[in-house]
Amino acid sequence: MTRTILEVVNLKKYYRQRAGILSTLRWRELFIPAVDGVSFYLKEHETLGSWGNPAAANDHRRTILRLTPATSGRIVFDGHDITAMPAGELRPLRAGCR
Repeated sequence: MTRTILEVVNLKKYYRQRAGILSTLRWRELFIPAVDGVSFYLKEHETLGSWGNPAAANDHRRTILRLTPATSGRIVFDGHDITAMPAGELRPLRAGCR
């Protein structure tokens, strides 16, 4: 039986952008979804592929690796919920992936 090494649940990453020409006066913002509700799991010895816009795939990878913070959702790597884990605790997990 293979174990689940990565589980991503309802992952979202939104970027903020000021809206309109007079946005500096009104402080109105738009939220642009880069990752919107992605869920999947990956078991040992499996490979995951993605297709579509390369920039979107890059946003997915950067958010899952916690190089950019997720807006919401959950990321579990090798049994550790890394969603809100401090950077110092992520280093040993990342080092073990080499």
